[in-house]
Amino acid sequence: MTRGVAALLALIGLVMAAPATAQTLQLQKQVIGSTTVPSGQAFTYRLLYNCLSTTAPCVQAKIEDVLPPELSGLAANVALTGSGQTTSATYNATTRTATWTFVNPLPAGSTGEVTLTVRFPTGTTPNGTTTTNSATFSANNAASVTATAPVVT
Repeated sequence: MTRGVAALLALIGLVMAAPATAQTLQLQKQVIGSTTVPSGQAFTYRLLYNCLSTTAPCVQAKIEDVLPPELSGLAANVALTGSGQTTSATYNATTRTATWTFVNPLPAGSTGEVTLTVRFPTGTTPNGTTTTNSATFSANNAASVTATAPVVT
């Protein structure tokens, strides 16, 4: 009887110690409009996000986008818009990082978009300069995903 109780307690302990199911994140990055822009003209990236689970939320979700060196890193040349599910949309000119922080937890099945408007430096970018820009969507209970926009010239 004690062996049976011990086995049952061990089984309960294993079930209780099982890790929570990891969530799945999805991120797409697009350029709104033309992928050929004149030096100094603003253009916008659209980031489409999704917390794919239908049963559990995404915990501590955020999107981070580090601007490549070809783009202007001046705060005056960078604009972010959030969504109804973001609590903040900030840009750090020192690290060149745009960050969107989501409500915590981000409800299961949440989907939406945020935007990032940037530009090549005015008057100093030679014709034909290209840039590739990526963003990463992460949550504490999900594997991070990275999306790259089409090349902009």
